[in-house]
Amino acid sequence: MPNRVDANKLEPPRYDPVYLHARREAVEILLAWAVTLLWSVGYCSLRGYQSDAPLSIVLGIPAWVFWGIVVPWVVASVFTFYYSLVRMKNDSLDGEPPSSAADSAAPGAGDRREV
Repeated sequence: MPNRVDANKLEPPRYDPVYLHARREAVEILLAWAVTLLWSVGYCSLRGYQSDAPLSIVLGIPAWVFWGIVVPWVVASVFTFYYSLVRMKNDSLDGEPPSSAADSAAPGAGDRREV
């Protein structure tokens, strides 16, 4: 009789922390992209193409272009800078723990590789 695996004894899979960070970051970035996409397409669709209101101007461009394209573009750029400088984690891909600040401050510390 073949060995059967008891479903109660199965453990949930243990994922690598690098994978978990990458997945979390991907989900957060895709959510930010979806929000700006919906904002831009929705606003431009309602205010730019289906509006009979007189054209108003903001900073020399139509208001629907400013609020529907320029503002989401600026918000996305600010988010990109914030996310890349603050939220993203620098994970080591070779299984070694990240080096300390003292190691990285030494001249040429990042240039050496062990063979």
